Amino acid sequence: MKAEILSLTGDLPMIEKPWHRLAIRLHLEGWTNTDIGIELHKSVTDVSLLITSPDAKKKIAAALEDDQNKIIGILEAAGIDSIYRLIILRDSASSEAVRFNAAKTLLEHGHGKPLVKIKKLKDDTNQDPQLEADRIKEELGLNLKEANAN
Repeated sequence: MKAEILSLTGDLPMIEKPWHRLAIRLHLEGWTNTDIGIELHKSVTDVSLLITSPDAKKKIAAALEDDQNKIIGILEAAGIDSIYRLIILRDSASSEAVRFNAAKTLLEHGHGKPLVKIKKLKDDTNQDPQLEADRIKEELGLNLKEANAN
């Protein structure tokens, strides 16, 4: 089986070594390049070149996408569990307040909370940015004259 090629400097190909995979994994875990270098007995420059190489970036992106998909799956499962818990609380809690809040939460999140409409009384802004800028400058000029008069 042929080893994958990592291009550390972009011009000289280098055969992937075990420390490359470990450095990428540590980077994904949030380690700094300095800490990775110390742990693996490599220079910070070597670690930095590895982490910023195109091949390593592809591996990092793929790992992050896999992690993101796992997290989304966990959150979806937790959301379903939460819904079941709310249904159980709504149906069997001894406290009326708990049953009411569970039912209210199910309704709000199932159908969405009602929106509070904000009515705009007066729209004195211009659609033309230049006209709006001129109006603001004029308003600021008037305010400065009024302040100087006082």
